[in-house]
Amino acid sequence: MSTSLERHKYDVVIVGAGGAGLRAAVEAREAGLKVAILCKSLFGKAHTVMAEGGAAASMGNANSNDNWMVHFRDTMRGGKFLNHFRMAELHAKESPDRIWELEMWGALFDRTKEGKISQRNFGGHEYPRLAHVGDRTGLELIRTMQQRIVALQQKDKRDHGDAESFIKVFAEFTVTEVLKENGKVAGVYGYYRENGHEALFEAPAVILATGGVGKTFKITSNSWEGTGDGHALALKAGGNLVDMEFLQFHPTGMVWPPSVRGILVPNLFVVKVEFLPTRSASALCSSTSRMYSRISMQTTKLKLIVGTPIKITTAAHQSCCHATKSRARSTAK
Repeated sequence: MSTSLERHKYDVVIVGAGGAGLRAAVEAREAGLKVAILCKSLFGKAHTVMAEGGAAASMGNANSNDNWMVHFRDTMRGGKFLNHFRMAELHAKESPDRIWELEMWGALFDRTKEGKISQRNFGGHEYPRLAHVGDRTGLELIRTMQQRIVALQQKDKRDHGDAESFIKVFAEFTVTEVLKENGKVAGVYGYYRENGHEALFEAPAVILATGGVGKTFKITSNSWEGTGDGHALALKAGGNLVDMEFLQFHPTGMVWPPSVRGILVPNLFVVKVEFLPTRSASALCSSTSRMYSRISMQTTKLKLIVGTPIKITTAAHQSCCHATKSRARSTAK
């Protein structure tokens, strides 16, 4: 068995191959730099796919009154004015360009009757602003970025004879250390998950795009990769971590039975009853009750899903949901 250390040299090393990491790789390559993409899992299997609702951009397709200033205001209000205002401003200003860019690269967004990119409502936004692809927006985003990387590699193949001469993906590679020399970043060190072989990547620039920390919680919808590696790498390298108290979470999810623990329950399922006609509401309440009876609830947390969010106005609806909540309580005992 060889004990020699595998070594590589690049202009930029990007740790993480989700939407942010791949977009950074495209920008670096188009600037003429030699780029390495290190992903902990397989290429194209990133947690970006969980962004199902859409991407916010003030394009004004649904309401012409929308613009970047309104988006900026909504963002600051949503963050209780604790946001980094400059980042929020850039986000609001540049989001439309990023959506149009994705479309140019092949993303197939849902359309309006006029042929424009469809935009829908979402929490915290004054106007319909989310560009979407059904309920699989994240999947479309990651596939588009993945294809963009491949397109750049194909161009390098034509121009230089080697598809991986300027941009290469190292899949199933875990980075354990950001290396520094004379106080400056000099590269990264890690190992291949398949065989444990170690490798060193020399680079004057390292971009950490490693996602979140969802797996630090007992119950989460996050995939196994979200263990906060990037946070630890930055901290060990002397970086400052900011806003660590801000964690995004989805308020409704399954906790029991174990086979479905962590699966998201869409807000639409638990709230939309109040907008249904009497017969439809009764049918949904009845089917919901039967479903949770089959689950045989053993935790009172699930009562919230059936009981609290459902708001009924008519007497017929009230009697239906009172019956549903009563069954839920009796089953949870």
